[in-house]
Amino acid sequence: MIEGLWTINFSGKLIGAGAIVLLPTSHTLVTDETTGRILGGDATYFYVGSFKLDGTTFTATLTAKNFVPGAPNILGRVGDLQYEARGTVNNDVITGTASVAGIPTTVNFVLVKREPLATAATATV
Repeated sequence: MIEGLWTINFSGKLIGAGAIVLLPTSHTLVTDETTGRILGGDATYFYVGSFKLDGTTFTATLTAKNFVPGAPNILGRVGDLQYEARGTVNNDVITGTASVAGIPTTVNFVLVKREPLATAATATV
């Protein structure tokens, strides 16, 4: 299942890493399609968006919102950006690329699932 806590490593003009949670909101058995929300962040941006998983194809629309004034995003720019992402799921790894309309630089990303949602919600520290 796709739901859970994932780490993300990405590279564009800059490199970075963060964490996201994939929260499914619906699943269609006939087409094996899952849709849901994305929540996460890194040291200078938080992420909100939506995703769709159709078989092994992962697509997402994600807005990265700056919370540290003046900090550049992965494309080397300052400010909020909306990314369109596409990747392939292979077990607990998603690899792909993301882009922003009007900006020619592509961001490469690797997501690695670290904890299923049920485990993360009930774990004791």
